[in-house]
Amino acid sequence: MMNSYLMCTFEGHENEQIIGFCVNESCTQIPQFCLQCLKERHKSHVDDCKNFQQYQEIAIKSLKQQQQELDELEKVYNQINKAYKQYSQILVNEISKITKLIEMFAQRQYYDIKSLISTQNYSQKSFILKTQQNFLSFIQTIENAIKGVKKPNLSQEFVQQPIKYENDKVQAQDLFKQGMKLWEQQAFSEALNFFNESIKYDASNDDVYRWIGRTLIKLGRVNEALNVCDIAISINPQNDLAYTTKASALFEQRRYDDVIIWCDKGLKINPQNDAAFVNKGLALGRLYRYQEELMCYDKSIEINRKNETAYINKGCALNRQKQYQEAIQCSDELLRINSQLHQAYSIKGIALYELSQYKEAVKQFDKAYQISKLVEYLVLKADSLFYSGQRRQSKQLYIEAKNKGYQDIEYLERKISEI
Repeated sequence: MMNSYLMCTFEGHENEQIIGFCVNESCTQIPQFCLQCLKERHKSHVDDCKNFQQYQEIAIKSLKQQQQELDELEKVYNQINKAYKQYSQILVNEISKITKLIEMFAQRQYYDIKSLISTQNYSQKSFILKTQQNFLSFIQTIENAIKGVKKPNLSQEFVQQPIKYENDKVQAQDLFKQGMKLWEQQAFSEALNFFNESIKYDASNDDVYRWIGRTLIKLGRVNEALNVCDIAISINPQNDLAYTTKASALFEQRRYDDVIIWCDKGLKINPQNDAAFVNKGLALGRLYRYQEELMCYDKSIEINRKNETAYINKGCALNRQKQYQEAIQCSDELLRINSQLHQAYSIKGIALYELSQYKEAVKQFDKAYQISKLVEYLVLKADSLFYSGQRRQSKQLYIEAKNKGYQDIEYLERKISEI
């Protein structure tokens, strides 16, 4: 569904999509233009016409520049703060020594005074010289930190660039498909390049913007993802999946109340959006509203019986709430959908472990590890072996996990020492 204000209203252009704005100060035409307007009404100053993607790129460049400046400022602050702490600690130590010396004189502890003075030079000249040297070193550190700051070069940041792309939906769709293939291979940076190229040829495809948003989330660029989702929604306010994607970005920022709000907006448009129920459930769980969380996962599964993510989150939630038999049942249902999901075996293994069915838990964690090769499953398997009485085998797995880079070395060493 396309908004009317994104379509040209000039006679003969009615089916042409608005692709950008003119920023020429002398231009008397309406600033928004379609491809035909560009050729007919703005042909004398094409360099002053920008499409939506170019405006977005300008904004992104500005964002990156300001982020770099913030990083530089933080770097300078950290250097100065470190030097301050070192210098202030030196002063504190010196003050402590001198205070102690004064107390010794007051109490006439001459033997202690002699011992202290023999190891420290407390002449007025040497003390002042040492203090000055420390202070000058501190000042030099500040000067070096400031000298290292890169001066921003903004002169070329907002230079007008002519439009280089014509509205070509076929080319745009082809680029989008190539991007999707890369996305499915988890080559997110490469996929993003194709998605960005796609909207240069067709800036009105709201779903491409949505996929850009999803990709940016994968790349950890959450603020940019939120902005792109807003673009998708502005193009097509009925795209319920764009609301869901925005909710995912908000979840990454731990804005759980906002996640619920945007999921509800998407569900108002499409009550059958199973992904929205999953996102809403995750947010409710973070807000400790566990029963509502489970209701969301159940609703998602009711809509889509093959929604693996809903089953995984439901199983994890059931384990957290100590509903272990229900978690096992959820895991079995998930395995009937996809027997190669390591998460399903993990959910079942954790439930069995908590029920003290350690030998059965070992089997589940072993399957999870064989599928994923995640070292965490080695540790869970070792724990299960440990409590089932098979401590020699558990020790071997703890050592193997340590060699494979398990992060909590202290935990592994403690378990090994108990065997």
